[in-house]
Amino acid sequence: MSGRISKGWYWTSVLLGALFLIQYWIEFLSNLESGNIAGYKNYWGADVGVYLLLAVLLILTPTLFYFAWKHFPKSKNKVTKDES
Repeated sequence: MSGRISKGWYWTSVLLGALFLIQYWIEFLSNLESGNIAGYKNYWGADVGVYLLLAVLLILTPTLFYFAWKHFPKSKNKVTKDES
C-alpha cells in the first residue's frame, strides 16, 4: 500500500478540520472580546479558559496546514521530462 489517501477523503478531512478550527477560533475570539476568561465548562464541569483554548489552537492550526500540504494528492498522470 502506498500510504496515500484518495482525493475525496483528503478534501473531506481538510474541510472537517478547517470547520473545527473555525468554530473554535470564533469561540475563542468571542469569549476574549466579551471578557469571559473562564470560557466554558467542559464535560466534567471544569472551566476551560480562553488561554488554554488559544494554546491548543496555536498548535492545531499550523498542524492542519502542515498535514494538508504534506498529504496533498498528487496527480498520477503527470509527465516529467525524463518520461517523454
